[in-house]
Amino acid sequence: MRRREFITLLGGMTAWPIAAQGQQTTKVRTVGFLYPGTAAAAPPRITAFLAGLRAGGFREPEDVELVAKVSGGNVALLDPMATDLVKRKVDLILAVSPTAVRAARSATATIPIVASDLESDPVDSGFVASVTRPGGNISGVYFSIFPISARNGLSC
Repeated sequence: MRRREFITLLGGMTAWPIAAQGQQTTKVRTVGFLYPGTAAAAPPRITAFLAGLRAGGFREPEDVELVAKVSGGNVALLDPMATDLVKRKVDLILAVSPTAVRAARSATATIPIVASDLESDPVDSGFVASVTRPGGNISGVYFSIFPISARNGLSC
């Protein structure tokens, strides 16, 4: 399976089932999960993420190893956690929230980062150069309700 397809699957950017193509690899992929929230809020997110992987034909631990880093609400821990994921040589970092994306971006310019950032504009935040040509190693799902609300005359 090609790297881009793997990253697309992990980012949850596809809404339809993906059929396995080509030869199966025997390498176990390592995914870092970087989450700034509480330990109690992390398991449902991890469970949903692993369910998405299973739907795409990946199994844990046979195909994917998940290395979860949860800061417990202490954002100061994100930078060292991201650095630890890089030292572990993960294949990909799933960063949940703008602060986690910033920490992952500071830790690496080569490991792909899939952002699950539902709060900011990726261009305004400096995560990507542009929506059409993002460049760099960050991809993901961004949704900022504020600009949409303002455009539609709604107030927050």
